[in-house]
Amino acid sequence: MRPVSPRFIVDGRLSPVTVLTPLPGATVQLSCRAVARPPPRVTWYKDGVELSRDLDALLIPEVTSSDAGRYDCRVRNRAGSVNRSYVVDVDGQYRQLSR
Repeated sequence: MRPVSPRFIVDGRLSPVTVLTPLPGATVQLSCRAVARPPPRVTWYKDGVELSRDLDALLIPEVTSSDAGRYDCRVRNRAGSVNRSYVVDVDGQYRQLSR
């Protein structure tokens, strides 16, 4: 079979960066579901630092201001890659960090 580059499973978010503004204590789930052949590898980053691999969703329970930041997922296989980004802004902390 011919390789197929990753593509996201549509979940209603069409913008390249999704901004979330959860209240402290809330649970945040970031999705990075994609299909590809061969199966893709998923890598999550927070502010450029690798967090985890091979999870198509990242769960942040009981979010606090220290969770504020930019979260990126990269989905790739030998045929190509796609990226999705989230900004998690808890109590305006991301705006303060990005100044």
